[in-house]
Amino acid sequence: MRRLMITVDVEAQPARAERDHVNRLIWGKFPEGRGGGIGEMMDIGDRFDAPIVMFLDYCERALYGDAILDVAREIHRRGHDLQLHSHPEFLAQTFWSKRELTPPDGINVASDEQADALLEYLCRSQEDAGAVAPVGYRGGGYRYGPALLRSMVRHGVKFNSSYNAARENQPLKLGRVRQFYWDNGCLEVPISCVNPYRNLTRDFDINFNAGAFRNADQMAQSLEAFYGQLGEDAIAVMVMHSWSFCRREDSGFFSPPLTENIERFEEFVSRLRPAGVEVITCAQALDLVAAGRCESGPIVPIETIAISDTTPIASPGTASPFRMMPYDTMTCKEGLIVSQPTANTGRVKSISARSGVRGVQTTAQMRGSSPTTRAETPASDRNGEPCCSVCHTPLSRFEDYNGRPKSRCPQCGSVERQRVFVQIYDSFLQEEFDLADKHILALSPSKSEKLIYAQRDILDIVSCDIQPQLKTDIIADITNMPDVENAAYDAVIASYVLTCVHDLDAALGEIHRVLKPGGRFLFCDPLTFNADTVEHTDIATITSWYGQEAYDRHKIGSFRRLGDVGLLKTLMNQGFLIKTFYGRDPITGSKWVWHSAEKDAGAAATGVEETAFDSKALSAHAENLWSESKHTEALNLHQKVLARGVDTVSTYRLGTAYLLGVGIPRDLEKAWEYLSSPSQEQGRYACYFRGVILASPDFSAFDPERASACFERAAELGVPEAQTALKNLVF
Repeated sequence: MRRLMITVDVEAQPARAERDHVNRLIWGKFPEGRGGGIGEMMDIGDRFDAPIVMFLDYCERALYGDAILDVAREIHRRGHDLQLHSHPEFLAQTFWSKRELTPPDGINVASDEQADALLEYLCRSQEDAGAVAPVGYRGGGYRYGPALLRSMVRHGVKFNSSYNAARENQPLKLGRVRQFYWDNGCLEVPISCVNPYRNLTRDFDINFNAGAFRNADQMAQSLEAFYGQLGEDAIAVMVMHSWSFCRREDSGFFSPPLTENIERFEEFVSRLRPAGVEVITCAQALDLVAAGRCESGPIVPIETIAISDTTPIASPGTASPFRMMPYDTMTCKEGLIVSQPTANTGRVKSISARSGVRGVQTTAQMRGSSPTTRAETPASDRNGEPCCSVCHTPLSRFEDYNGRPKSRCPQCGSVERQRVFVQIYDSFLQEEFDLADKHILALSPSKSEKLIYAQRDILDIVSCDIQPQLKTDIIADITNMPDVENAAYDAVIASYVLTCVHDLDAALGEIHRVLKPGGRFLFCDPLTFNADTVEHTDIATITSWYGQEAYDRHKIGSFRRLGDVGLLKTLMNQGFLIKTFYGRDPITGSKWVWHSAEKDAGAAATGVEETAFDSKALSAHAENLWSESKHTEALNLHQKVLARGVDTVSTYRLGTAYLLGVGIPRDLEKAWEYLSSPSQEQGRYACYFRGVILASPDFSAFDPERASACFERAAELGVPEAQTALKNLVF
């Protein structure tokens, strides 16, 4: 008999709905449309004798009061498995101050006292709801730490399901594993991951809302892959959320539930028992493993967990959602060194995840480290050698290309921009615009790009190039494609195309024409920051790469050097809304930029006729959108304002957005470029945030002394957070 746990993170985070958060995000009740929240999930579970594990975030009592207890009471009344979940950032400051504690920067780095306060609160909340004592826990964002695991067992919570091999934020890298015990007796049943799965050659977690799960067949295939890879007695864990039946809009808010999602879940659950899969609870999992009916892996010492939490956490109800995080994970020659301030001295304590050696890490040693972020994590083979993110060929086999040492993969032919696309798509783009179910026009796709698409189940692709010998589906000059219908494609992808097309405006006009409203133009070209585009007129320059024949026959050449300011203006003139994504190539370490340009459906995208207002009015409207948590719309409008010229408000907002990772991927280098611009020199909070960036080891120009000067100046200008930042700063 195979075993599966259907787990649901029950939460109503403010950023996921415009209003009425508990009704919409937990109960699935919207003014319009069909309902579809946890009630429907439990109904389906009841019909097929499938108990569902509901991990309820009791920290949201600080936001919604007894409405969260009512959720707990209904889950308990229905007889499903009510367990603990937590996003401690939603707890009020007074929760900690009443206990003479400071809030943890993340549950990964919580002290024993902080963890005990949290677990006591969670368990008491379940008691307040009149439900049975909890035995299971899942950390918000799959976060956990040594203190939390110790506290869990002290409070009788001996089941944890927070480890997820597919997520980069994990403080311990064990790869894909079955259930195992921590050395304090806590049972870990990891989120189920498979590799490979349907041509996906990365660790892929079994998440109901993944783009690769379009029907019950594909969900069943992932389970088959899981049992085949980890064994018949491995306990599978599928992840859902209380809003899983809903569809996420570009605004970040969720729309009413979709009938097809409810039907997909029901069909999947209906197949389980006939296929010999038993759906179990946390208590049943504990009993099965304790009785030896499901074999566990090796016991893992808690002390091997690297204590870190590099993700900024929003503090609800505050003007600035940023909480100071002075120390981040750093990759050093001797292994992974994770730093945090000690409780009494403020010195930096370090843990080597490879050697287990502990000691004090000096500032000089820190400066010699090489910071790594989520989007910059190198792909490596089993021996730790960096390898191609497309085909996993090791660095040692790479070829020199175009004057760049070891930049081209000999196996798949990928160069930097294609490997960076893999990182950006897997980390950011896929979540908001999954290409697996889209009709796509690929302009001059390379061999490696075709492989990337196939690996991600992106199959509905039409290729196009002007050169007949390439044998693409369409042979056309992209500046004039009369045989392609209007609004024919969901997405157009172009890698190193815009610099080579003879008429940029005409090409972008055609791309805009063939895209559906809301469709995306995804592209990458070499780019000069803070510069206008320069058109080449010298024929020797134009023919320098592709040659005279390509120019004479097809007008292919090196026609321009793109600047981000000029490119932004050109794209907006063609009716696009633009997002920018940065990543580092795992082989060469070079940074590359990919853009996602959305076909603007008109003034409705921002709620204002932009041509009728000056820049000041537009930036003010963008700030109103920001205050309403419409971050994507606000940032798009701020970008349009900057395309008209310098604007202090828009520059500041884009800088803070990149710093905080709100509405756009976090990028300290980009944040610095905005916040250190001349327009921000006198801004008091811009000064404070410059200090925050300089104090982060992830920043290329990491400099605590300059950070200290920024914090001192910000304190003089009246920024209250600056004094705290100064106290926390370690040299």
